[in-house]
Amino acid sequence: MRRVFIDLANEGDTLAMPVKDSNGNILLAEGTKLRKATKDKLSKHGVRTIYVTTGEDLGLIQPLEGNRDEAIKAISRQPLKDILLQKANTFSKSNTRSVILNEVIEEIVSFMLNKTSLLVHFAHLRLIDNYTYEHSLDVCALSLVVGEKLRLTRTTLFNLGLGALIHDIGKTKVSLQISRNPGKLSDEEFAQIKKHPSLGFVILKELEDNIPLVCCQIALQHHERFSGSGYPRGLKENKTHKLSYVVGICDMYTAITSHRSYRKAFSPKEAMELFMGTCNSLFPTEIVKAFLDAVVAYPNGSKVKLSNGVLAKVVKQDTLSLKPIVKPINSQQGYEIRLANAETLDIVGFYE
Repeated sequence: MRRVFIDLANEGDTLAMPVKDSNGNILLAEGTKLRKATKDKLSKHGVRTIYVTTGEDLGLIQPLEGNRDEAIKAISRQPLKDILLQKANTFSKSNTRSVILNEVIEEIVSFMLNKTSLLVHFAHLRLIDNYTYEHSLDVCALSLVVGEKLRLTRTTLFNLGLGALIHDIGKTKVSLQISRNPGKLSDEEFAQIKKHPSLGFVILKELEDNIPLVCCQIALQHHERFSGSGYPRGLKENKTHKLSYVVGICDMYTAITSHRSYRKAFSPKEAMELFMGTCNSLFPTEIVKAFLDAVVAYPNGSKVKLSNGVLAKVVKQDTLSLKPIVKPINSQQGYEIRLANAETLDIVGFYE
């Protein structure tokens, strides 16, 4: 058997192993023949790789490293620039510097695709699981949005975005059994995961691709905290690079607002309120304020449920991120509600 990406699998291929979702539920059984509909189904569930039988199936799984070429091809074929720009525009309250953001993202993607050694490691990161890969893209886009709010220079924005994109590269050196564990980690497993910042720093420093030093620092420091409670070195206050704090808060936001099998995702409101209390404890006040001022809690187009039970769609951002302007889904009159003026009305969550 061999492991392939969904978008590279052929119709008619036979599954060599069952395909399961993040909760362990079987989506497709072993022996299923791939069709366009089944490939679409798996993609909708976030499945990116599968095991298929080969002509001379010896029951052996190709080593993970043996699929890097496929991963590189898949990444190279993706419109990474468009994906990152779309994510950034979704997260951002304002597109006032969208031209600069567009150019910086283009430079980051071009740098990545033209640095063979770095691309190999990034491709390996995608092979770990889709969550880790998508998380890296989200953190990159969010970090650039916050960086814009901080009015960083173009060069600094480039370093921030590249560092954010590869901040978790050290996870390629952590045991796959731990990296892919959908449940809560044991103390011993968490101790292994906590090594990924240091491992990432070593990987990037040893590459022959001339990775900017600040990007290596971001990989090393993105779990450091202002109070000294972070890892791997327990750095305090300004001992951690400013860009590392930006990536750190964006990393934390995407992590806690993502559903995991062992805990429910924080709502944007819960996450934002949590960050309001982290000034000069987890992150510098300047970084927290920039994040809260720059990032949209409920992007335009989001379908949300209001505290009065009404289902609505976010149509426009307002002065308060947690209180956008919404339009009830079943409204025949087409009226809009400005939540900032509705003291007793809040968004309680998303709905599909």
